[in-house]
This record gives sequence, C-alpha cells and structure tokens, in this order.
Amino acid sequence: MRTQSKEKAFRMNKSIGLFFAAISQICASSADSAQARIDRLEEAFRRVSAKSGIHIGGEFKSQYFYSGLSGNGADSIRRLDETNEYTSVDFDITARPNDAIGGSIIFRMHQNWQNFFSDIANPIFSRWISIDGTGWDVVRYNAGDFRARFSPLTMWTPEISPLFEPFIFKRSRSQAMQEEFLGDNNRLLQGLQAGFDAEIYPLFNEVHFAALGTRLRNVQTNIQNGSKVTNVVEFSKTEKLLAGANLDVRYLTGITTGASYLQIFDRKGSMAGSDTTIDTSAQNTRVGAIRGGIDLGALLEWERLALKLNIEDAFSIDDTVWFDTTNGFGEDNLFGNAMKAGINIGYQVDNSFSAMLDVAFINNDLDFRNELAQSPSFVGSRIMNIENDSIAGTGNNATLVPNHYSTFDALYHYVFKFSPKQATNLYSKAPFAKNSYTRVIFDQQELGALRSHLDPAVQLVMPFGPATPNRSGITAELRGDLLDNALEFAGIVKSLNEIEETGASIAIDSVTDTLVMFAQSSFAQIGGGLSYDVASIVPFLKHSLKLSGSFVRSTSDNEGPQDFGGYAMQITSDFINAGLNFKFWKRAALLGGLQMIMTDMTANSITTGIRQMHWSTGLQWEVFAGADVVFSLGQISVSHESDVDGIDASGDDFQQMLVDVSLQVRF
Repeated sequence: MRTQSKEKAFRMNKSIGLFFAAISQICASSADSAQARIDRLEEAFRRVSAKSGIHIGGEFKSQYFYSGLSGNGADSIRRLDETNEYTSVDFDITARPNDAIGGSIIFRMHQNWQNFFSDIANPIFSRWISIDGTGWDVVRYNAGDFRARFSPLTMWTPEISPLFEPFIFKRSRSQAMQEEFLGDNNRLLQGLQAGFDAEIYPLFNEVHFAALGTRLRNVQTNIQNGSKVTNVVEFSKTEKLLAGANLDVRYLTGITTGASYLQIFDRKGSMAGSDTTIDTSAQNTRVGAIRGGIDLGALLEWERLALKLNIEDAFSIDDTVWFDTTNGFGEDNLFGNAMKAGINIGYQVDNSFSAMLDVAFINNDLDFRNELAQSPSFVGSRIMNIENDSIAGTGNNATLVPNHYSTFDALYHYVFKFSPKQATNLYSKAPFAKNSYTRVIFDQQELGALRSHLDPAVQLVMPFGPATPNRSGITAELRGDLLDNALEFAGIVKSLNEIEETGASIAIDSVTDTLVMFAQSSFAQIGGGLSYDVASIVPFLKHSLKLSGSFVRSTSDNEGPQDFGGYAMQITSDFINAGLNFKFWKRAALLGGLQMIMTDMTANSITTGIRQMHWSTGLQWEVFAGADVVFSLGQISVSHESDVDGIDASGDDFQQMLVDVSLQVRF
C-alpha cells in the first residue's frame, strides 16, 4: 500500500506527464497563432490540474431474492411469488483539485433481470451531487446535497435499532436504510450550507458554527406521469423552506454550550392548484434551543470513571394563520416546549470491564412542533408480495389494502426498481421503488395521520424519537462488556406518560365520528440482552462463535374516555431476538437468526393478537477484503388470534418463504 507521500508523488508525476504531452500536441501546430497556442496551453493545464484530485469509489451489487406466499390468508387467484433480481453499481466520485473547491457525485447504473430486454433506456440514477470545499482550514461550505444533524430536539433522525439484533438480519436492515440515507441517519437536505470550525485559544477548545438554507417540499413535484421517481408524500400545496443555524462551543474545562435556531415556512405566493384562497394550514414554525453540558470526568481528570451532565431546552412557535393577512403577527401563535436532561455514568477497568449508563428525563409538550426532529425514518410498508394484497377502487383511484403486512418484511426488505404485473401503484405498469425507510420531512398533518399507522412492535413508546410530543418521563439505557469484549450486555428501561389528554373519533351508541377525550396514556418499555463469544473459552475454536439474545417488552395503557365505560385500550408487544455468528474459517461464517414478535391489543374489552416469527440461516463467504457472497434461507410467518367467541382469525394467516443470494464488491 502506498503511503500518502508516495500517492502525492505518483499523482504529480502523472500530472506532469499529461501536462507535457498536452504541450507537445499544442506546439505541433505551427499554423496556430501564438495567442491561440497560449490559450490552449492554459486550458490543458487547467484540465490536468483538475484531474489530479479525482477519487473514484463505489460498490457493485447483485442479488437473487425470492419470496413465496402461502397460508390461509394468501389469495390463490393473485400472484403468489415475487423475485428481485438485479445487478447494479454505485459510483462515488470526488473531484477535488484543491481544498478550496471540489465536487462529489454518487450515481447508480441499475439493471433488473426481469425486464432486461424491454428496459431500453437503462437510465442513470443520481443519488448525490454537491459542490463543497474549505478555506483557511476553518471555513467549509456545501452547495447541492449535504448532511446535517444538530441535536435530538432540533435536527435529528429517529432510528429503529432492535436490541442485539442477529447479524444476518442487521445486515439487511442496514442495506435497506442505506438506500435512503447513504450510510448514516443524518438528515439529507439539498440547498446551501456554510460552517466555521476552529480552535480559539485560550478561550475555547472548539467552536463549530453552521448556517443552512434548503427547500423541504415543492409544489413542482411530479408524480402524475407514473414514473414514481419521487415519493408520493413529497407532494405539497406550497413550497416549504427551511433556514437554520447551529453553534456548539467546547471549553478547555470540559464544559460545552450550544444553541440552535430553525425556521420552517411555506413561501407565500407558491400555492398550487386552482384554489388559491387563504389556507390557514400553511406553516411558519420557529424552533429554538439552548443546551449545555459538563464532563466532570475530564474536568477532574478521572482515569476510570466518566461522569457527564447535559441538558437541552427547546421551544417552538407555530404561526397558525401564516397566510391570513387579516390577523397580525403573533395573534394566533401556538407555543410548545421540550426538554431533555441527562446524566452519563461510565466505568472502565482496562480491557476487562466497561459499562456506561445513560439516564434522561424528558418533558415534551403536546404543542411542541418540529418536523426536522419528529419525522420518522421508518414507516412500515408492505415490500414483498404486494400483488397478492387486495385492491380497493379502480383505475387511478385504486389503493392497496396491506393484507400481508409484517414487521419483519418492512424492516429488512427493499426493492429499488419493481415492475408490477398489473395496476398496483395507483397507475398502470410503471416501475417504482419499495422501501419502508424514508428521509421525507413530514408536515404536522401527516405526522398526525401517521400516529395510528406506525408499527407498535418497534414504534410504540416514542414513535417520533426523543422529540415525540406529549411525553414526560424517564429513559435509561445500560451498555457494557466483560472479559476483553467477549461478553457484551445491554438493558433498557423507559417509563413515560402523556402530559395532556387527546381526542379521537369513535363510534358510541351507533353514532360515528363522535369526538371524545381520552385519558392520558402511559407507556413503558423494559428489556435486556447478551452477546457472548464462545471461542474465548474454547481453545480449538480459532476464530469466533458469537451467540446473542434479547427480550424487550413495550406497553401502552389508556383508561378510555372519562364519560363512557368499556373503551379502555391496552397494547403489549414483546420482541425476542436470538442470533448465531460462527466464523469457522478466516473468510467464511455460518449465520443464523430467530425473531419473534407477540402483540396483543385490547379495546372495549376485546383482545386481538398478532404472532410474528422470522427465522433465517445462511453462509457468508468473504472472497477478499471488500467482496463477499451471502446465501440465506428463511421464513416469515404471521398468525392472528381473537378472544371473541365465533370469530376465526386464522383466515388472515400467511407465510413467506425467503431465499436470498447476494454478492457485493466494494472498490
């Protein structure tokens, strides 16, 4: 492997060679004027200089994935199996002749095997384009696509992360999420961002400042041509914009402070459609936050003990009549507050033991509004075998009824380019992407609609992350390891309550759409897990044999309306994981995983239950560093239960047999 200095010398020699080759070509033409030769010489030098900083990376992928549907809930008249077969390559190109300016692009070339002979265009899909650079070693800027993350109450992306998830499943979930977030769960935005990062000695150890402006939604989003390039939920009646700034300061004494400001607003004059009357749902939301922290371990120079205190307080001001010119500024503002105070306690003894306890108190008002922190990254959707689901309506009004939804199918599967057999996606046969992970910034109306549609198995307690409104209580998480990381352990406890009661429309005495106020719900989550490398105590195992398991229970409880009886509602969901990762050779591993979700929902003294099980076993072979082949065989099974006499819930039971062969080559 070349050292950095050798790489620079190599690029310089190559550039010099190209430069003199260009000179010889230019000087060979004696008919050109002297000025023309000078101009062409300068152009050749600019091209050579620009190419000297090009870096190309990326990843090849190829997959055969089969999902076969069976069981009482499967409709034999509709399509029972589905495959996802493709070969694609992602190119990650960075052109940076110097630190002051450069460009980055990630684009994909994709071919589905199902429509190879009819997919004539073979389009190139752009996934990332940006111009960025730094100046004077302290100033940075981005134009185009960029990543941003401030704090849990200002700009944050809630993420699904099952406790001690088996590797065979975690690998699939990471790939599905990476399709949208390109490797991490920072907010992906498009616009302008500028920042300042420096050390201002002796006052501050670190100073980080960022300012940004971006468009979140656009009236020009085109979804009517059936191409499905853009997600349906990105449509907006108005152009929605964001302006924001963030400052973080770290002092030499281990003290940190920070502040953030965000403004999310609909641009006046951008109303789409024929109805351009005053729309009181148009948005103008301002979010501000201050935070501080102290690292007592660093301040007192403790070697083994870590102790950190932190607090963040945020507020939101929502102008509910932003487009209503008859009212003055501030007359109908909706105020909300959110607060998160935490303590981190850690202890470490060399490599033999380490533990970290993170405890936080959360108090978020019902009226706290901030889509940049509350928009979920996961909205469970049917992925495989959607053409066996029921279809309601006809033509462009057709919608899918997700008869065969399962948490596991939504968590671990995705299809970049699906070509339906019939009118499946509200249009005729138009290819589209299927993925439960989304980077869309939802508005408040959409977040309200999502409350009853999010998956209780993974989003029951804090569905919108740390900034979930109408929550107050304690969360605690413990993580650690023993015996030189051979044994890992983790535990989680959450106990929260709604601060205010909320209303809902229910049927009472055969009257529908009756708004009643429910009591405040209480939420709880408790669980733990272990992972142990058996090879640490078995001499003949040369590599690793990791066994893992976890159990997490999530509950919600509501006593129902105060004026009516018999409408109490409870939800209990248990999530069990068991995993095996046996590396029996330096380049090969045997993988296995078992997951179970048992969810019971009680409403009006009637209990219904859903039992989900997911198992998979497979083999991973690392051909060489950066290239591996994985084969797996598994099954998802879903069964329904009911305690009502005479109701047979087994008619909705189904199974999905899964076969996956995938190849990845990173370069």
